Amino acid sequence: MQAVRDEVSRVVPDASRREKIHATVDRYEDELRTFDRYVSEFKDRLQVLSSNPDVSRAQFTDQIAQYEGERKATRARLVQIHHELLALTTDSEWRSLAKREIQVLRLADPGRARQEAK
Repeated sequence: MQAVRDEVSRVVPDASRREKIHATVDRYEDELRTFDRYVSEFKDRLQVLSSNPDVSRAQFTDQIAQYEGERKATRARLVQIHHELLALTTDSEWRSLAKREIQVLRLADPGRARQEAK
C-alpha cells in the first residue's frame, strides 16, 4: 500500500484531504492484512481436519461456511473503504490512485493474477 500512499502524497494537493485519504488507505491495508491472516488460519484448520480420519463432512462444511462468511464480510468492508476513497478524491486524483490500487490488489491475490494471465 506504500505505492498508494506515495501516489496520494504526489497527486493530492490539499493537506487535510491528503491526511484523510492516508488514514483511509491505512484502514484498507489493515483489512487486507487481517483477511490474509484469516486465510492462513483457515488453511491451518483445514489441514488439521484433513489429518483426522474421524472428521465428519459437517465439520468441513462448517469451516468452509465460516470462511465464506468472513470473505463476504471483508469484501463488504473493502468496498465501503473503496467508496470512501472515491468520495475523498477528485476524478483526476482517483485515476492516478486507482492504478496503484489495482497493483496492490494483484499482489495481494496472486491466484487472481494467474487467472487473468490465462
